[in-house]
Amino acid sequence: MSEEQAHKTLSDAGRKELLRFRVASVTGSWEATSFLQGDAIKSAIIGTHVTADFGTSGELTGSGGCNEYHATYTSDRGTIHIDQPSTQQRHCAEPPGIMEQEQAYLHALTLARRY
Repeated sequence: MSEEQAHKTLSDAGRKELLRFRVASVTGSWEATSFLQGDAIKSAIIGTHVTADFGTSGELTGSGGCNEYHATYTSDRGTIHIDQPSTQQRHCAEPPGIMEQEQAYLHALTLARRY
């Protein structure tokens, strides 16, 4: 994305720039602090790291807290579609509830529609 495409400006009647905004982008590294689990938004289990790394070419990688995952995504003007992630098949026993949290997170990813 060019510098001009990455920023939008708000100008006065004389075309003097008043404000400059950066266009929203999902690209980058994110850590989930809470997400839909069952029928409620719940915090991630303390000590777990639930992450999403959105690449510039539609690749999504991260950790569900136990396993690493990979998926693809498309985004356009604040909308997003994330394909079903594929994961490693490792089982983690600690902390309690981590596997249920990971399944809920991976499912919540596929429900995302806006950012």
